[in-house]
This record gives sequence, C-alpha cells and structure tokens, in this order.
Amino acid sequence: MIGLEQYLEALAEQDASAPVEAPGAVAVEGPMDEPVPAAGPRRMVARKEGRVSVKVLVPDYRRIMTVFKDTGDGGLSTKRVAAKLGWDPAVATRVEGARGRMKRLVERGWLMQETAGWFMLPAPGPAAAAT
Repeated sequence: MIGLEQYLEALAEQDASAPVEAPGAVAVEGPMDEPVPAAGPRRMVARKEGRVSVKVLVPDYRRIMTVFKDTGDGGLSTKRVAAKLGWDPAVATRVEGARGRMKRLVERGWLMQETAGWFMLPAPGPAAAAT
C-alpha cells in the first residue's frame, strides 16, 4: 500500500506543476485580451443565386436535392424525404433532422415550403424557361 500512496502523491505533484490543457485545446499565442473568433456553423448552405449548381452543397443537402429532382414537380412531406434518404421515418429525430435541413434549403432559395411539413422545388424562373 505504501508504494501505491507514494505513486499517487508523485502523480499529484507532477500534475500540479504541469499546465492544464483541455483535450483538443489549441495553443493561442499573443495577449489574452484579444477576442477569440467564434467557431462557425458546422454545415454552411450556400445561397442559390442564378444558375448555381447543386455541387456547391455539402453531401447531406445534395442528397436531399437529388430526392426532390427525382420526384419531379410534386412536393414531398418531411417523412417521405426521410424515407427516401434511407432514414427510418418512424424515428422522430431523423424526421426532424430532415425537416431542419430542408428548412435551411428553403431559407437559401433551394426549396420552397407551401404548407407546414410540405416542401417542393421552386418554380423555374423566366431565364430557365427561355433556355
């Protein structure tokens, strides 16, 4: 037992003298008064401006857009999109995850929402109709 106590004391002394860093912490050089920039959102959704390709979207959003392009002009419910993505539509978190992603696509102009839970591709603009 004495060996264990001495070992634990030695570890405590060693830990007390070493600087404490959080796992995954990044060393910051310079004065501590400078503000540290906040981390950005994990998944940025590009705005649809002009003839921007779906390729600018991250894979999750690209898959959602593919589901809508494959269905044609009609809209889809959130549960239907979750099912087409291979997610279990009976699991509420998966359906809400799909809904959140589709709402971001609506905010950025990739999709439109007529009623709650019902999403569709926006109507083509006059420039698309002319070509």
